Order: sequence, then structure tokens, then C-alpha cells
Amino acid sequence: MEILQLLIILWRRRLTVALSVLFFLGAAVVINTITPEQWTAETEVLVAGQDSTASVLSDLGLSEMALSLSNTDDIQNKIYLATSASVMREVAWRMQLRDSRGYLLEPDDLTAGSLLSTLRGIPQVEVTQVPSTDVLLVNATAWSPEAARLMADTLAQVYIDNTTDQARAETHEAQVFLQQQLAVVTAQLDAAFADVAQAQRDSEIIDLESEVRAAVSRLSDLLLEQEQIAGRIQELRAKIRYGEDLRATEGLDSISSTTMTVNPVIGDLRKKLTELRTTRDAYLADHYTARAPEVVRIDAQIAAIQRELEGALTEMSARDPAVEALRAELEGQRMRAVEVERAIASTTLDFSSYPDKMRALARLELVASAAEEVYRALQDQSFQIGVAEAMTMADVRILTPASLPDRSSAPTSLLNLVVALILGGGFGLASAMALEFLDDTVKDADRLRAHWDLPLLGQIPLYKVGAVPLVGRLPPSDPLVEAYQAIRRALTLSSLDRPMRLIGVSSSAPSEGKSTLAVNLALSYAKAGIRVLLVDADLRRPTQHRLFPELVSSPGLVELLTGDPSAAPQRLEEHGMDVLTAGVPPHDPAGIVESQRLAALLRSLLDRYEVIIVDTPPVLAVEDALSISRSLDGLLIALDTRHTTRRMLTELRRRLDAAGIKPVGVVLNKLRSAQVPYQAYARQYRHTPASPR
Repeated sequence: MEILQLLIILWRRRLTVALSVLFFLGAAVVINTITPEQWTAETEVLVAGQDSTASVLSDLGLSEMALSLSNTDDIQNKIYLATSASVMREVAWRMQLRDSRGYLLEPDDLTAGSLLSTLRGIPQVEVTQVPSTDVLLVNATAWSPEAARLMADTLAQVYIDNTTDQARAETHEAQVFLQQQLAVVTAQLDAAFADVAQAQRDSEIIDLESEVRAAVSRLSDLLLEQEQIAGRIQELRAKIRYGEDLRATEGLDSISSTTMTVNPVIGDLRKKLTELRTTRDAYLADHYTARAPEVVRIDAQIAAIQRELEGALTEMSARDPAVEALRAELEGQRMRAVEVERAIASTTLDFSSYPDKMRALARLELVASAAEEVYRALQDQSFQIGVAEAMTMADVRILTPASLPDRSSAPTSLLNLVVALILGGGFGLASAMALEFLDDTVKDADRLRAHWDLPLLGQIPLYKVGAVPLVGRLPPSDPLVEAYQAIRRALTLSSLDRPMRLIGVSSSAPSEGKSTLAVNLALSYAKAGIRVLLVDADLRRPTQHRLFPELVSSPGLVELLTGDPSAAPQRLEEHGMDVLTAGVPPHDPAGIVESQRLAALLRSLLDRYEVIIVDTPPVLAVEDALSISRSLDGLLIALDTRHTTRRMLTELRRRLDAAGIKPVGVVLNKLRSAQVPYQAYARQYRHTPASPR
């Protein structure tokens, strides 16, 4: 399709395009008005290229588990999981997102992204991929900046938590199985330990091995103590004998220091005796005689002390404390020796029963040891799986948390208006093309020739609706005047061999402009100085008398045919032509137009006029036009380019062909200026000012 044709179609359908644009702009304004203000925040989530959990587990020596936990989901699966129903429900629960009835929002409400959801102010989330990267963008739209930021971060965190839980599911199942087995083995181990404890209680043994070692050690200690006691007894006996011998040899002048230390009385007496002897010797040295009173007194004191000392020595010799202590210790050592001998005998007897106890206890301890080994192995596996579960991490992490948006994301007034303008223009263009395609009206000569090969005698531009343009009142340079002049010349040229003087004007249906064509064609003849008569033969809906104020509707054609002498054509001095109005509408219009008197009347009028233009009824409405056309030299068809369809044109042709009437030509009426060929060039040419000479 050529650009000019497209422009013509757009201009012809400009109302449709304008209404479409206005509708979409109005819808955009309404949406901008009723859409609540919304804010959008964005969180960046990095999808790790290699699972970090696998690396950690491999470092711990758990390569097989790391291999089993390797994640092979692609990026699209992660996007789907991030917006899954479970994640959306968790986000709605954590943020307490509820509808007007107080119910938590459903996952579809948060991910729908429909216009209705936006108008209702329901929070929306969307997860997309940054092209050619492993980064996911979590976009959240909510009623406030804080809510949008919190929602984006919450969705990312919930998705990471769910991913971590899924990654830990396998290790968790293994951990549950191990815990069950540990419970069974623990019960067995407790039973084995209980049997060992019962055997120890029955045997009065807490730790058999320790008790054996203790028994050996105790027996060794007892034997050593027995030897020590025997030696001590011999030592005590020797000391007792030495003490007794020492006491037997002691006198007044030979008292041992031990005796004086053990018995202080003897020591004091010995000291006094020595002092008295020293005093006597001093008196004798001063020339005192043995009979001197001082010496005699000292001798008496010395004799008394000697007697007292001898008595003390005798008493001590009989009851020496040191010897008595040695004898008491000796008796104690003897009693201890007896006890040690008994302890050695008892320990030796108990030691002889240990082998039987050891064999019985060893069997029980073997069972307990086996259960303990299994328990430790399970504990070790449980620890490793616990470490694996604790170290299992999601292969996604938050790269950049959402920040508070500084401006709202909705409503986007300018964008909505631009989109509405584009959509309105596109819809209007599509509607215009669709209407043009569906429109089967005869718009131009090409469509006319495609259905009927009649000559196109002229094209009449469209004037304002409601106005009947008369070329007699327009300047000669007006396009309408020139259009009717072209029709008149085309009629003249089409009948050079047999000039047409009786020319009928009809149409396919009412309101196609046939009456306007008839009067203007008559005015065009009158302007050319030709005597012309305009006959209004549309007796059912006469029109011509309404176009000129000076005309009266009757008497007219009907009265003239019925013999009324006052009936005659009326003169239009201003336009230089005559008009024969229709007259009073008859009861039988068909009978009048089919009568021979009408044909005779028209022929008789040719004596006074060079050309007679007859305004006939529409062909498809009534049969009057076909009856009148048989009396005419030619029939001119007026087609309204806005209403005449191809079906109407086909039916018109069929009826005319059936009546044996071939129209002289067709006039396309009420064309818009864009449909008139070269109209712009003609207008520009007419308005070009003359060049100054």
C-alpha cells in the first residue's frame, strides 16, 4: 500500500483514530488517578557457580557426601523455586500480608502482576535473571519504600533458607536414621554395663583389675610390714636389754645423762650433790677442818642427798620409763605382727578367687566393649553427618540487599500516557485499516470499475453536513463549480453523435445526493447560457422546491399532467433557469410516472428548452426511476461514497440491466477532499497569486 493511500485512509478514518487515542489516553488518566502510589525495591542474589558446601565437605574428608549434595539445577529452575507457592506463603506469613478481609494473601496474588492487582495495591514480586550472569534480581513492589525493601530482602532470605533446608534434607534423613540406631545401641550398651555392674556387685568387686593390683600391692605391703615388725621387735628387745644392763651399772657417781634426762628428780639430786661437794671442797680449801661446823653440816646434807639419790636410782632401776616404753612398744609390735599374719592369710585366700571372677567378668565386659565400639562408631558417623548438615549451605546468597527507593514506581503517569498514546495510535490505525478492509462502500473509481464498467463522469467533494451547496451561489473558481462543469462537459462529450437533452438523475438509495446533483447540474447548464429546465419527478419525496425560497411546491408536475391550466414551470431569474416542481403528492405516484402523458409532456417541453434535467426517485427504493428512464435520453447515477455498498451497486446494476437501461455514467458524490484526485494541486494552483509584470 502506498504512503499516499495510507494517508488517505487515515484521513478518512481520522475520527476512529482520534476516538481510539482519546479512549486510551482517558484510560491512562483514569489508571493514573485510581492507581495507588507504589514503590519498588530490588535485591541482587548471586547463584554460586560451584557449590561452596561441596568444597567445605571435601576439606573435611566427606567427598562422597559432597558429591551426593552437588546441585545441578539451572538458573530457570532457581527462578521458578524462588517464586514457588511455599516461598510466597512464607513471605506472606512473615510480613503478614493480608487482604481486605483479613486473610493472608495467596501466592497467586503476589506473583500475578495483573492490572487489577496493581489497582488494588496488592504487593507484587518478580524474579528475573541479569542477562549473561548468575545474578537474580528480586523486585518487590509495595505500598511504601520500607515495605518494598523488606519484602525484597525477605523473599531472598526465605528462598535461601528453603534452598538450604532442601540441601540438608538428605543429611537430615541420615541423621535421623543414625539417631534411631544410636537409641537401640545405647539400650544394648546400658544393658551390658548393667550386667557388668551386677556381676561386680555380686562379686563385691568394683574394678577387678584394680582390685587385683590392689591385692598384690596390699600383700606386698603386708609382707614388707611383717619384715619391718620382726626387725623392730628385735631392735626393741636389744634396747630393753641395754637399758636393764645400764641401770645395773649406775651408782651415785656413775649416773648416765640419759637417766638424768628421763628422770628429772635424779638429775636435780645429782646437781645438788655436786654443788654440796663443791662447797665442802671450797671450805676445806679455806683451811676448814672436817670437824668444822660448816663442813659437818654440808656432810650431813651430802649424806641425806646420797640416801635420797640412792632411793631414786633404786626405784628407777625397778621401774625405768624408757624401758617400760620399749616394753609397751614391743608388745604392740607383737600384736601388729599377729594382725599382719592374719591379713596376709586373708589376702592370699581372696587372691586365689580372682581368676574365676576375672573370667566371668571378662565375658560381660567383652559384650559391653563390643556394644561400646558400635556406639562409638555410630557417634562418630552422627558427628560427621552433623558437621555435614551444619556446613551444608545453599548455593545462593544475597549479593546486594535492597535499598530504600527514592521515588515511587507507580503510577508512571508519563509512561502510561506515552503507552496509551502508542496503543491508541496503533489500535486506531489497526481499526482504521480493519474498517477500511470491512468497508464495502464504493469509495473511489477503482472500486467502481471493479464492479461496474460505467464511465465515471465526475466526483463531487463533500460539503458540510446539512448544507445544500448550490453552484449558482458560488464563485467560478470554487472546486464544486468546477466539478459540476466537468460533469456537464463529460455528458456533452459522451453524446456528440446524439446529444442528450432529456437527462435523468437517480441513485441507488435515498440521501445519496441525486437531487443536489440534479439542481447543480441544471445550474451549471444555466451558467453556460443553455436554456435548461429542472423537473422534480420524485413524486414521493419531492425536494427541489425546498432549495429555493422563491419556489412553491404546487402547482407543479402532478397538476400539469392532470390538466391544471395554472400549472407551469417557475422561473429563477437569479440563476437563469426554470424549475418544474413536483406538485401535490398523488395517491398513485407509480401510475403517474408510468403514464404516456409524462413522456409526452417531457418531449413537448423540449421545444422550449435545450436540456431538461429530471430528478427521479432512487432505483432500489421504488420502480419509478426505471419507468421514467425509458422516456429519457440518458440516466446519470449518483453514488454516495460513504453509504453506497458493493452489494447495493450490484443490485442496482441487476435492476437496470433487467429493465434494459444502461446509465450514461456515474457521479461519485460526497467525496472527502483527500479522495478527490489532485485536489491539493488544484487548490494550490487556484490560490497562487499572479506574478507582477
